[in-house]
Amino acid sequence: MEDILVPIVAIVSAFGFPVVLLWVILEIRKINLRNRERMSLISQGIIPEEEIRQKRNPNRFVSLRNGIVLIGIAIGILVGFAVTEGMSLTDEKAFWIYSASILLFLGIGYLVYFFTTRNMKMVTETTDLLQE
Repeated sequence: MEDILVPIVAIVSAFGFPVVLLWVILEIRKINLRNRERMSLISQGIIPEEEIRQKRNPNRFVSLRNGIVLIGIAIGILVGFAVTEGMSLTDEKAFWIYSASILLFLGIGYLVYFFTTRNMKMVTETTDLLQE
């Protein structure tokens, strides 16, 4: 296993590092360009508008989904372990039993999430700006 890991890491690093480096350079250029634009507006006497950042409402359904999915994966691993130990299968067959049970219970977890949240409504907080 270690013999194949070194070439894989080398290839991923050879192609991944330049992409990450390019992304960092472009982000720095974007920040510098935005700063120069703001400075030129200020030098002309124009006060630039601040970027409006909207407050994000946390989505409670994401946490519910993640919890159900992780429980499904854990049950799949336990069932796969129980089946492979009970039947004393070879490593190759055990891999397929593990994979199938994890995917099965992952799918069941997503179905449980769907049926749980089907009738729930997202409560959003709204504030009236025009209060008199």
